[in-house]
Amino acid sequence: AGLADVHGNVVMLRVCCKIYYSVIYMGMPSGLDARPWMEGLFLLAAVNVETRDVGHAWWKLKKWVISTMYRYFSRHAGKVDSGLVGMMDPASVCMRILHATISSLSLYSQGHFLSPRVANTLLNILDEAVRKPAYWSEIQPHISQLIQHVVIPMLAFDDLDQELWDEDPEEYIRKGYDIIEDIYSPKTSAVAVLCCLCGSKKRNQLDPVMAFLAAIFQETVGEWVNTATMTQAQARKLDGAIYGVGSLASILQKNKTYKPQIPSLFQTFILPTFSSPYGHVRAKACWVSSEFASALHNVSPEIFMQLLQRMQALLNDPELPVQVDAAIAMREFFSNIDEDQVQQYGFLQVLPSLLSKFLELANSVDSEGIMDTIECVVDKFGEHIGPYAFDVASALVAQFWKIVNVEDDDGDVFTDSLAGHQVLGTIATVLEAVSKSPEILAQMEGLLFPIFDKCMGDNGMDVIEEMLDIVTQ
Repeated sequence: AGLADVHGNVVMLRVCCKIYYSVIYMGMPSGLDARPWMEGLFLLAAVNVETRDVGHAWWKLKKWVISTMYRYFSRHAGKVDSGLVGMMDPASVCMRILHATISSLSLYSQGHFLSPRVANTLLNILDEAVRKPAYWSEIQPHISQLIQHVVIPMLAFDDLDQELWDEDPEEYIRKGYDIIEDIYSPKTSAVAVLCCLCGSKKRNQLDPVMAFLAAIFQETVGEWVNTATMTQAQARKLDGAIYGVGSLASILQKNKTYKPQIPSLFQTFILPTFSSPYGHVRAKACWVSSEFASALHNVSPEIFMQLLQRMQALLNDPELPVQVDAAIAMREFFSNIDEDQVQQYGFLQVLPSLLSKFLELANSVDSEGIMDTIECVVDKFGEHIGPYAFDVASALVAQFWKIVNVEDDDGDVFTDSLAGHQVLGTIATVLEAVSKSPEILAQMEGLLFPIFDKCMGDNGMDVIEEMLDIVTQ
């Protein structure tokens, strides 16, 4: 069919692709001649969709086209002597899929738009191919362009992120920490490709990647430090570079060459980004700091404490996502500090304001990460929590009743997220911290008995483990 016919029947083509995807999902049916189907898929994959409307029918069609190709590739790529499948040679088909994938990603590198779902699936195909030695020789000539113009830019803050950040910051936060959203995010698949390339000695891409990221840091942070100016384009490049470094944290911390350079990296490039005029850069600085918190605590306590103090200041940032990322990142820092540092750096004096801010954020945003931070702070400060324990427990109980749904169709207690379980776990930690203060425990009984009445029974089995933890304190 000509492209005019293809455009005119795009909705029907999408239905056909969905059906074909379902038919081959568990394997190619015997006797099926799949050659016309695959030729059609390659034709559709080559079409350049110009609209940036991710809900457009063409992008919905492309999603199913690329998903079908990914399904075939993941089942047959790299297998030896598998014979004909659907009257086709799987090795030849997989090679064509890889070439189509590289071609589509190359268009992105030239400025063409890809919908998030299509980009995610294309990068999943690339990730599969990178992991299989049979395809490395095909990928290697393109790898520099793919890393510099596709993978790293895919990590960066983009127009869709900015739109959601401005219009619905709470939804931006939710999506950023949603496991299901991660599955279909192009950023997740870009991280997978990056880690695969840099984590393998055979592919030997860690040095080129780090050199490229260092150049971005020099260009963006260097200008910010010297001139106090940063354009939107520079901020987005910097965002992608920070994401790249954070994604490689486990690899860098084990590498003999780069591990000693981590403190210098943070001193020179990450600390200045906490004062960036762009909220998403400040938020990303908090996140990357949490990824290296343990390593920095061991080798550079001074930088470790500077980062923690910067994040403490960002708890009052004008942008809600920055506040949340700072609060969540602080958990990794508090889990590493010892009792002497708690005293030395005056955290006891700011403990009331910290708890108040964390509870305020937990009340504003349904976030398991913030609850983790509260629980860590309560556990770390132990006996010092006493004067604030009742207020903390009161806020946590109110938070629990806010997020719990009274009952579902079967009369069972359940929560709309894991946050309800986290709240109960944090309450148990508070009770443990004041377990030697019976007068405080007596004050809390009135708060907790209504929860016992609701959750201690057949209808509360979803939270029975957390309830038993509370009872035993």
